[in-house]
Amino acid sequence: MIYGYIRTSTDKQNNENQRFEIEQFANNNNLKIDHWIEETISSRKSLKNRKLGELLDKLNEGDILIATEISRLGRSLLEVMGILQTCLNKNCQVTPRSFSVIIISINPFDFIIAKLLQFDTQSITRI
Repeated sequence: MIYGYIRTSTDKQNNENQRFEIEQFANNNNLKIDHWIEETISSRKSLKNRKLGELLDKLNEGDILIATEISRLGRSLLEVMGILQTCLNKNCQVTPRSFSVIIISINPFDFIIAKLLQFDTQSITRI
């Protein structure tokens, strides 16, 4: 099953851009979204109070979760690492649209280090 996950923080935000980006990514990678999960909720809310938490509980081996950015999944580093670990334990794929390839397996710590290095490089170039 392939899931498209869209989260906005307020009802004033538009989720159509996220849907478009996920659909475009799916089309470019010959994927078809089987089910959309959309919610308007702060990522600061507990996972158990979010649709994403329900989705993580029902993911099966081989399922794919596509979001526009890894930041759509959670606000804190620990929360995102926990979500990635849950998916890894279930042999699911998490695919932020901004990546050019599907992540089949990834060590969350390697991912975080890569993102921190990317952030650090961006910060340095702005100085």
